[in-house]
Amino acid sequence: MSTRNKRIRFMTNNFAELISASISVSSALSAFPISNAINKFRSRVFKFSGRFTISSTTNKLYINDGAPKTISLTAGEYTTPALLATHIQTQLNATSSGWTVTYDSVGETFRFIIANTGSVTLRLSTTTDAVWTTIGYTTSLDIVGTSFTADRQRNHYPNETITMDMGFNATMTFLGLIGPLNEVFSINEGATVKLLGSNLNQWTTPPLSITLDVTDKGILRHLDDQTDTAYRFWRIELDDTASPNPAGPEGVSIGNLYLGDYITLSNRNVGIGFDKGDVDKSDVEESTSGVLHFDRKTKYQTISGASIGLLDKADKDTLSAMYEKLGNTTPFYVSLDPTLAVTDELTELTLYVVFPVEPRLIHIIAETYSMSLSFRELV
Repeated sequence: MSTRNKRIRFMTNNFAELISASISVSSALSAFPISNAINKFRSRVFKFSGRFTISSTTNKLYINDGAPKTISLTAGEYTTPALLATHIQTQLNATSSGWTVTYDSVGETFRFIIANTGSVTLRLSTTTDAVWTTIGYTTSLDIVGTSFTADRQRNHYPNETITMDMGFNATMTFLGLIGPLNEVFSINEGATVKLLGSNLNQWTTPPLSITLDVTDKGILRHLDDQTDTAYRFWRIELDDTASPNPAGPEGVSIGNLYLGDYITLSNRNVGIGFDKGDVDKSDVEESTSGVLHFDRKTKYQTISGASIGLLDKADKDTLSAMYEKLGNTTPFYVSLDPTLAVTDELTELTLYVVFPVEPRLIHIIAETYSMSLSFRELV
């Protein structure tokens, strides 16, 4: 691993856009496909629908309806909780009778409920190849009754995934995952999110596995601190079973997914003295009686006066070409402190932005220039 570049970085080359047809997900709502997350403007949204994996080691239910019985589920992928609930009900009634199985999304507990018209026993103490943990029954004592609500909310099990096939060993240096416009990032900070890389579409022991930091602004991660980030297959893996999203399996909203590289400068960096501020466009009106009325609008951040001095011609051409490509209407990620040399968190000076005005270029002498940049966060 080479010494990390501390200079400003512009993330404008999203490989995920180039291979959008080669991105697969563990589950998705039909109206919110993964292609929605591969748009620059965060105007469309991707949502998981809730994937449950049943294997030969998690496909047994144990009941007693007058006699002890073992119910076998069909191993496979169930892409919504309702599909799994329907299958469990079908298998129970194939061996017994009077069973209903539902997933409570109406009451918003997001828990499985197993019920019977008569008094029966769920043999939770029998756990060999059992499905109990998968569907949220986590106690180890048998329970008797007519209706049994799971102990834990389950949005998916064991995880949700986004898998990308680049088609070749592509070196990635930045990952960005943010929510849609005007929304706080919806993956819980208590969730475990990993970025995996592999040369094969196999994920048991991938050569690259990075646990990502989740913030209310999203997931932002420079990857150049890793020895090798050149892989054909990439996967984002979400496991929030320990800290479920309170909005259920459809509660994760992704407005933009970036996996690609960055543009930087060869010799110079942004100088000290730039301005960073929050802009609040909310309207406040006061009635004649002194009551305040608010029309609250989303705040956004701006950076202005980010000056780069003594640019050589090559770096000047790089910045000019980038602006020519992006203009004032194409969003991109910018990172002013990618290695946290002066800030505590990456989200402080890494933003999803547009150029509000054209960069100001000043010729100094011969092939030496300076340039002043401004950025406006896209929220």
